[in-house]
Amino acid sequence: MKPFPVAVTVMSVIVLSSTLVVPSAWAGQEGKDPRRKSKVELPAAVVRAVKDNCPDAEIANVDLEKEAGIALNGIEFKAGQGEIEVAPDGKITEAPKWHVRRAKGKEEGEEKAEAEENEEKGEAKPAHVVDLKILPAAVLNAFRTTYPNAVIKGTSKEVEKGVTYYEVESVDGKLNRDLLYTADGKAVEIEVIIAPESLPTAVLQALGKAYPGYKILKAEDMIKNGRRLYELRIQVKDKKIGLTVDPNGEIFERP
Repeated sequence: MKPFPVAVTVMSVIVLSSTLVVPSAWAGQEGKDPRRKSKVELPAAVVRAVKDNCPDAEIANVDLEKEAGIALNGIEFKAGQGEIEVAPDGKITEAPKWHVRRAKGKEEGEEKAEAEENEEKGEAKPAHVVDLKILPAAVLNAFRTTYPNAVIKGTSKEVEKGVTYYEVESVDGKLNRDLLYTADGKAVEIEVIIAPESLPTAVLQALGKAYPGYKILKAEDMIKNGRRLYELRIQVKDKKIGLTVDPNGEIFERP
């Protein structure tokens, strides 16, 4: 893992076992007001959230504030790298978009395939943006009502054939769930990562017949417009193939 750089202009940064001490926006004010502090200790959960989502950023200062009764850590980065707002439990309530970079010259399909390959190798996924402001109220309410214990890990907006969709990536306990909503809060697509052995017998038998010696690298249970499908990534010898399979074992290869 790359070391997490922290800029220091007022004092040395001390990394503790469970907290990170960083300069605060109050730095240099102690002489004017003895109640003000020159440093802030970030909780371990906040430190992890910043490292996971902004690994290359350099912290300039931290502002402590409250919103709707919840204490928030407003973390400002150097060199115009933006800001991030994190609750004490590590939940990101607002994050900059600068740290999510799409590789130039790559189409979406190529990018997704590369991400899947990295995941298969055990490499970390790129940080995703958590920007709740881009979600219509109907979408956010629908998600929170249906999955009250889930944590949002990423959000995005896309337009397909003139229709705007909103994607919500979430973690619910040990369950990874991605959802696609229309602006009125209707979930048109739900994807959940599942264990390959939990696939229906008809699906496994169809795979064995069509791809002898296959190995499942990734399996997702998907409901799209009310229809259940399974999105799979398999390997046959040295070739990796993307598939969509229905519960009866009908196979559709993806390009």
